[in-house]
Amino acid sequence: MTRDTKTVDLARVRERLTATIDPLFDNIPLPDKLQRLTAAALDAVPGVDGYGVCVFDGDNLAVQASSGELMDRLHDVQERLGEGPCWETLHGDSASAVYEDIVATGSGEVTTYREAAGRAGVRSQVSVRIQPRKRALGALTVISTTTPYAPVQAESLVLIGNLVGLAVDQATLRGGIDEGLRGRTVIGAAVGILMERFDMDDDAALSYLKRQSSTTHRKIRDVAEEIVAERRGS
Repeated sequence: MTRDTKTVDLARVRERLTATIDPLFDNIPLPDKLQRLTAAALDAVPGVDGYGVCVFDGDNLAVQASSGELMDRLHDVQERLGEGPCWETLHGDSASAVYEDIVATGSGEVTTYREAAGRAGVRSQVSVRIQPRKRALGALTVISTTTPYAPVQAESLVLIGNLVGLAVDQATLRGGIDEGLRGRTVIGAAVGILMERFDMDDDAALSYLKRQSSTTHRKIRDVAEEIVAERRGS
């Protein structure tokens, strides 16, 4: 049974998040959002000496935010060894993993994650799966170099992980919206060119684009981009 009995002061976390929540939903890169979110939530938590967020990009898992080089190294070690708290949350049955009483052992080649973490000065570590709406997006990890007991209860870290997941979801949604807007913009430009070129109304111009899309087996946006490119090159 874990000796992890500490909980996060959620009221204090909420106060810190309130000061940064608006910028998180601005159109800024996802790593910046995650960095600001995890810093706001975890910088003031006693015993937390490092944190990291790794997120899936297709089949690849990459660190998108971290407190420093140590977290990046620990992530690389887990990927290389195929074990460790973060690895377990993403490839095992449990959505969280707690490592306590980590000590530095041995002096030769590292063969286990505990050995690597101990030699790096880590005393305890907690990782939780980031999975809004039950869809695994990545993992959130915290470490302590000062206490052998987990600095944050896994259940509390899950709440923060859910906020991180919302930020990832929002960034993904925003990317889709932006892509859709760009598509509509180029289609609108192509419709205008066709109206001028063939003296037709907008409905007829759009119908022309759809026919070209169907007969050439291409997306309507691709057809529109070609028409716009031709105008720019003329």
